[in-house]
This record gives sequence, structure tokens and C-alpha cells, in this order.
Amino acid sequence: DEESARRAAEVLQEAVQGKAICITLSAGGVAIYPKGEPAQRVAASAKEVFDVTGAGDTFLAVMALARFAGSDFGRSVELGN
Repeated sequence: DEESARRAAEVLQEAVQGKAICITLSAGGVAIYPKGEPAQRVAASAKEVFDVTGAGDTFLAVMALARFAGSDFGRSVELGN
């Protein structure tokens, strides 16, 4: 639920001291918790797939590539999603 995700993000943020925590929510999209800013939600784009193996890896790889290319967190998550 939303509260559990927020608390998990706070714990992770404290542990890793990153700029933001992203939590994938399956069909619910992605929640972004930027340090010191309000949470953001990026809706999922429904696609019909036959095998979800590697979906998380693909999300992370595309999101990271977009960040390294200079996109902000929100746009990077949209691309990854």
C-alpha cells in the first residue's frame, strides 16, 4: 500500500543516501520518492506481454541510461516504464 511504500522509501533513503528512491508497483506504475520533495507517481503503460522475465532489469537499465544522459528522475522513470 501507499504508506508501506513511503516508509520503505524512507528506510532505503537513509541507508543509501541517494537522490531518490523508485519503487516499481507492477500495474500501478512507479512511485518516485525524491529526497526532500513530495512523492511522484508515474502510471504504467499497459502492454500485452507473454513473458515478464527481466521486466525489472529492463526498467532499471533504461531508467539509469536516461539519468546518465541527463534526464530528470520523472522523465527517466517514464522512459524505463
